[in-house]
Amino acid sequence: MIGWRRGLARAAAVLAVGGAVVGCAAAPDGGAASEVVTDFFAAVDGGDGAAACGMLAPVTLEELEDDEGQSCASAVLGGDVGPTLQAEAAQVLPAGAGADAVQAYGRQAQAVVGEVTVFLTRSGERWVISAAGCEPVPERPYRCALEGA
Repeated sequence: MIGWRRGLARAAAVLAVGGAVVGCAAAPDGGAASEVVTDFFAAVDGGDGAAACGMLAPVTLEELEDDEGQSCASAVLGGDVGPTLQAEAAQVLPAGAGADAVQAYGRQAQAVVGEVTVFLTRSGERWVISAAGCEPVPERPYRCALEGA
């Protein structure tokens, strides 16, 4: 009977450790997503359009350039989205500590800083912004000033 209990205890320990390792490996890094949001708005606030564009998902960058008819670096600071992103930078940057909440689901994430909501996606090994300047719409998806197709 003691051997059976010892075997059961070992099996339970292996399952617990294995489950913890699998859980950790599958958990997306919300801290890295939060850092991308802060860095993006710091670039916008600092007038560094090239750096801000380097943090956008490729489809979002292409959509912005197509919609604005200019390079991403110019469009992200000006055009139709520039004022929205500047206003959001003014809200995000004083918070300083990053997002209030990051919900990551596989390769997608939503970061919220105060009233600002940003959506991110994984591109290779890093988080990139897929939508920003997003406002909730009752019983509908968010409406975003900057988003990919």
